[in-house]
Amino acid sequence: MKLVVNQYFNTRTRIKDKFHSKHLNFINSNEMKKINIIIVCFMALIAFNSCEDYLERQPLDKVSSAAVFEDVGYIQATLMDIYSFMPNGFGWESTGHKARGYGRRSFLDCTTDLIANKSGYVEGWKYVNQGQSPTNGQQFSNYSENYQVIFRCNTLLEGVATSSLKNDEYVKLMLAEVRFLRAFYYFDLVRRYGRVPFITEVSNTDDIESTYEPREDTDVIYDFIYSEFNEVAPLIPLAKDLKTVGSDVGRISREAIWGFNGRAMLHAKRYAQSAAESKKVLDAVADGTSDRKLAEDYEKLFISKGGNEEVLFEIIFNGNEKGGTVDNFSRPPSDRGSWGGQHNPTEDLVRAYEMADGSEATVINGYDPNNPYTNRDPRLSQTVLHHGSMFYGKTMDFAWVLEGDTWTSKPKDDDLKAQVNGNAAHAQGLATITGYYLRKFMDESAPVGDFGMSEQSWIVLRLAEVMLNYAEAQNEVAGPDASVYQAINDVRERSSMPAVEVNYPGLDKEGMFERIKHERKVELCFEGQRFWDIRRWEIGMEICNGTIPEDAADPSKGGRMMCCYPLRQADGSVLYCTPETIDDVLKPGEKIWKDPVTSRNPYIWQDRNYLMPIPQNAIDKNPSLEGDQNPGYGG
Repeated sequence: MKLVVNQYFNTRTRIKDKFHSKHLNFINSNEMKKINIIIVCFMALIAFNSCEDYLERQPLDKVSSAAVFEDVGYIQATLMDIYSFMPNGFGWESTGHKARGYGRRSFLDCTTDLIANKSGYVEGWKYVNQGQSPTNGQQFSNYSENYQVIFRCNTLLEGVATSSLKNDEYVKLMLAEVRFLRAFYYFDLVRRYGRVPFITEVSNTDDIESTYEPREDTDVIYDFIYSEFNEVAPLIPLAKDLKTVGSDVGRISREAIWGFNGRAMLHAKRYAQSAAESKKVLDAVADGTSDRKLAEDYEKLFISKGGNEEVLFEIIFNGNEKGGTVDNFSRPPSDRGSWGGQHNPTEDLVRAYEMADGSEATVINGYDPNNPYTNRDPRLSQTVLHHGSMFYGKTMDFAWVLEGDTWTSKPKDDDLKAQVNGNAAHAQGLATITGYYLRKFMDESAPVGDFGMSEQSWIVLRLAEVMLNYAEAQNEVAGPDASVYQAINDVRERSSMPAVEVNYPGLDKEGMFERIKHERKVELCFEGQRFWDIRRWEIGMEICNGTIPEDAADPSKGGRMMCCYPLRQADGSVLYCTPETIDDVLKPGEKIWKDPVTSRNPYIWQDRNYLMPIPQNAIDKNPSLEGDQNPGYGG
């Protein structure tokens, strides 16, 4: 295996020297196409236990593209490499996965009102304060990676089309998967960048000018996505049949294609198509054609390690050569592995959870600011670690103490120091800045160590999202009919929450839309959907410019999200200090070391954030893109 890796990097060096040129990085000469497909196959094979068998067939430097297209094992290895570009919301510092565009260490939702990064150097803070530029995507851009993998899809589809294996049943299944994946990567491009170059064939590089593709209209690309998903869905097995046809968990199923099509058409605002595609999933579940169903335990769903009944598509990790980062990057400091405590939910999110009876969390409805986590939507404590949570076999203690006239988590007095847990907000460099830690995704059994040791799957698509996608799309088409209520209430019922109509009877279309927005915010939080929802609904200034303004007279200065600091009283009880309660909990003459708002850069929303910038290096390589940058980014 060491020989394989050495030959791989030697080949890459030769390629870089030979093919460095000023044209699109996903366009290659015929010789480049041959070398690329070899690289793709063998780098994918390294990840498989059976790779030794393939290596024995031919020496690495003698494999031709024809050999790849005439060998089922090589084709499968290439397919697995194409899968490895699927977006991974745990961040690309995870090991054994190639995806970019969801951040290096951040969740996408760390750029929203839901959750903040503790450290100022992490890309989430740079995005919310500075935004992106054509030369700096802040780790959230994946333009190049998407075109790299689309080129691989095109190459494999064209190569196998003239192969003797083109009618092999398993090969036909794999080619259907490639078509799905290519359409998905175009969806990822169009939702990020809007109009993008649209290439579905391997270019004729005898005519270099033909490789300079301009940006295509988004409707054309969404037409392609919708058509491809519909054409390949019947060719792909249902989730329950994956293993019987040689596929497995972690590969695409028919229900997942329907669900992704529903999601894509929701982004395209093609609501009738979206509702129809999502309904295919719901109907198959209802009549027993599909074995998918809502997981009984919301909390355990997010530490599942492949094959959970609710999951339609997931990226599977094993904690070894392919491992996630979430546990050791997010644990409270006293239980830290690597850098710890990085993902800090906001008070904005916590306040969004309803009371257990489905009413809004207000004092008149029974909300107690001095006991804020009691009698709330169960998903709150399954998502957020707060003061008093039970986790890692102990009660979480985040309380501050009063030193003189100042509430602090960093007292100088030795006796007071002993009363402050290192997990308290700001108690030390690794502690939360919001007063909360991550609970969702966290596996108490995960080993303490460095990155790449987490085993839980990143869930790309699950049944609850499909239900909420259907509810939103159908509400747009027909208003809140019975099927809309059914979809949203099924999601709520799993968490023992009452039906929407109990507290919100007689909703019209706009009223139901507000309830769907709320349900998506709490049910899907940290899964990346909030980031895209804000852009689909065009509510960036409302949500992402900070809840507490820097200057109420000047919105351009942005604002900050809310935090919550527990203050331990002399009798041992705790009062919770938030921007809403600070005047009530501080006695006359008392001060607080830090106001309960996020302490890093302010959140500054710019409308240009609705689309990401086309990277400058892509424009430099493609003259057809010159002068056609997205609004607000120059050019």
